[in-house]
Amino acid sequence: QPHQVLVASTGVIGKHFVDGLFEVGIAKAVAELGSTDGLDIVSGSNAAEAIMTTDTYAKQAAVRFYLPHADGSSNPYTIAGMVKGSGMIEPNMATLLGVFATDALLSQEAADNAFKQAIDTSLNKLTIDSDTSTNDTVFFLSTGGASSAEAVIEYQSAAYYSLVEALTTLCVELARQLAADGEGATKLVTVKVNGAVDDIQADMAARAVANSPLVKTAIAGHDANWGRIAMALGKSGADFEQNQVNIKLMGLSVCHAGLAQPFDEDEALRLFAELPEIVIEADLGTGGNGSTVIWTCDLTHGYIAINGDYRS
Repeated sequence: QPHQVLVASTGVIGKHFVDGLFEVGIAKAVAELGSTDGLDIVSGSNAAEAIMTTDTYAKQAAVRFYLPHADGSSNPYTIAGMVKGSGMIEPNMATLLGVFATDALLSQEAADNAFKQAIDTSLNKLTIDSDTSTNDTVFFLSTGGASSAEAVIEYQSAAYYSLVEALTTLCVELARQLAADGEGATKLVTVKVNGAVDDIQADMAARAVANSPLVKTAIAGHDANWGRIAMALGKSGADFEQNQVNIKLMGLSVCHAGLAQPFDEDEALRLFAELPEIVIEADLGTGGNGSTVIWTCDLTHGYIAINGDYRS
């Protein structure tokens, strides 16, 4: 029915839809659907591939979780998701699209809160290039296919927290896939900040590092130039004293108490070459409990090539 149709869009901003494509495309997609009484891996993979734009591979994952019964038995449930996005991504409207579904039966309140909680610690902690578009959409569907009418998961029930844990695990996995496949990216970059006054300030500091072109190009060039990380922390607006900051890069201590820490440059080069994920850790030393994790990627010539030729 029309009220059951959810529309998401991607592409060049300002370019209008051609309505006829929906009529042709939907009919074709429905005709290619597989079984509806079980896990249809082929159709799911086809859908994940169909929504790709500059992505280099389809991004999908699933998590199985179990909810216990009073008699000691348990019911298995599944949450699956597919996402797309490779550039023009930092939440606050990004070119990110995703569809998630579970065969558990959820109340509307449980679904709303669980999804927001999971997204806030995963896809909302993702940035590719700090740019945002006019569209950012994720859908979360509860089919109830594995539940009885009596097994509705209610908000803040014991089952609800198991659901949130499983959903967050799934969303983090997909956020990491998106960051690793950023336009032109060669490295997944994880920025961890702790010791901030609060989580908001930790987020400010981590995003400044993750979005810094100088930090991202240093990683692309395998340059352990920790001064660029310190610079980004300093410009972030987060409240801290520079002589209390400690920085680690790929596990190597490169800055302690705001000063240079001797480290093996050859070892840093080896780690840059071998590690698929570059981890940056910063302790702001304020004595506060604020912390966060942001996922991003390096900035290479490939990003310029993709976006320089986007319409031409």
